[in-house]
Amino acid sequence: MTREFVAKGAIVFILILLGAVTLRFFFGDPFMPGSSPRFVSFAIALALGILLIGGTVAVTVFALGYVMIYLKRRNSGQTHGIETDQKEAFKTRLNEVDQRLTDVQDILITIDEKLSRLQENRSTG
Repeated sequence: MTREFVAKGAIVFILILLGAVTLRFFFGDPFMPGSSPRFVSFAIALALGILLIGGTVAVTVFALGYVMIYLKRRNSGQTHGIETDQKEAFKTRLNEVDQRLTDVQDILITIDEKLSRLQENRSTG
């Protein structure tokens, strides 16, 4: 189990315990939900509270999602603060450097082959 799952489970368990203690405190020892008018008012208040909290969470999530989409669209022309033309210039420069390194590697391979042939000629000659 992950820590996040355990933490959420602990929070739910604590909320259930607090709810049970609250019900015991409000309605006393002989608690009969169906016949108590206090239970009906408590149930209505609980339902309204849940709707209020759920609505608030939904509006908050919608607002944050909208802000993130807006910021993403606004910054779509930039990549980590680098303009698109700068990015293309960096790509071109990196391709040039890669080509030069390939040329140097080819030259070194050619020199190595010549030195190997010279050493073979000296050892046989």
